[in-house]
Amino acid sequence: MHLCRYKNSRRIVENSESNILIVGSSLIIENAQEDDAGEYMCTVDTPFVTGYTDIGRIFRLNRDLSPPESC
Repeated sequence: MHLCRYKNSRRIVENSESNILIVGSSLIIENAQEDDAGEYMCTVDTPFVTGYTDIGRIFRLNRDLSPPESC
């Protein structure tokens, strides 16, 4: 089985300076930031299936970092 992963149509290549990890068949984004948002795609080639594509999207996550109101 051969997997290729893409972000916004550009192939993802794992390197030590990236927060993107490829572990087995999983793509992990550590400490996701706003610039990690985009369209992620995985293509799979096997002896049985060629060119299967799965697309996922990461949406912006807003966190309220203000301190809680005191009682």
